[in-house]
Amino acid sequence: MKKLWAINKNKREFWVTLAIFVVFLGVTLGKTIFGLVLDVTDIQLILSTVGAFIVFIGTVIGNSSMVEAGKDVENKKIDIKYKK
Repeated sequence: MKKLWAINKNKREFWVTLAIFVVFLGVTLGKTIFGLVLDVTDIQLILSTVGAFIVFIGTVIGNSSMVEAGKDVENKKIDIKYKK
């Protein structure tokens, strides 16, 4: 696990993937356990918040890959296509 961490901690894609995974895991748990009802706007707000948090942590610890990843997460757009 330490070797995996050492290899990936400075990769932007790692942080983006981790952040999105955590958000969607939280949304899934919230919906199944607590019966939360969220729409696309709520999820985009959560992603923006997580992205801003990653940027903050990256800035504090001086990890430029985390800062860039946080900006990527903040700017993620969710496109949902509705069937008619």
